[in-house]
Amino acid sequence: MRQKGGGSKEKIKTAKSCAPIRESNSEFATVSTIGMRLRRAIGNHLKQYSDASMIGNLVGCLKKLIAKGTGDPGERTLDASTAPEILTGFEFNKLVPFDSCFKSGISVEVSKVHQSAVWQASLCPASDICFPEEATSFALIHTLLCFPRFEKQANSKQYLPVYPSASFFAATEMSERYFAKLDLRIKVNLSVQLDSSYVQADASLLCIVGIAFYKDGQGMKGVNAMKIVKVVG
Repeated sequence: MRQKGGGSKEKIKTAKSCAPIRESNSEFATVSTIGMRLRRAIGNHLKQYSDASMIGNLVGCLKKLIAKGTGDPGERTLDASTAPEILTGFEFNKLVPFDSCFKSGISVEVSKVHQSAVWQASLCPASDICFPEEATSFALIHTLLCFPRFEKQANSKQYLPVYPSASFFAATEMSERYFAKLDLRIKVNLSVQLDSSYVQADASLLCIVGIAFYKDGQGMKGVNAMKIVKVVG
């Protein structure tokens, strides 16, 4: 008769041979919690721009990021600036990649000193936007998010921001709605500003752009796109 295998919970907690499992479990719990806080900071509108696999994909990226951190396994720092390429290009809706519907170039200028960013877009909707069927209009969205550096605290054994007052914080700006297939060049300037009291010197800034589609004034589901285009440490 087959019997249940694997170590007991007590063995995993105490045995020296199970140290790698404890380290992996600790970091997985950390990135899951931090991923949740990141999503909440972006806001409820994120649901309109993401697919069902987004949460798992984001946790996967954060696991890669913490693996690049300094320190021993299970206690490594989590800092977006350690390997900015891991989060840069992250698609919140892999079913609709941002570049598949937005063909114009992306120019985003981020100021670390002033905690601000500007997305300037010059585009002709008729040629630069790939519209889903039945879409009658669209809007662009720009989010700037503060990503603090996390370290495992010796006393509490919890991952906390290096600066206690630091936290995930985001500011978002949305454009007006433009008619679909408008054969006219338009210029969009979306500037976002973070409250300086929420940003610490060692925090990273994530610049996120998105596009939303509408049918007769009503938001469409499953066709919107959002992407992290820049990480500034």
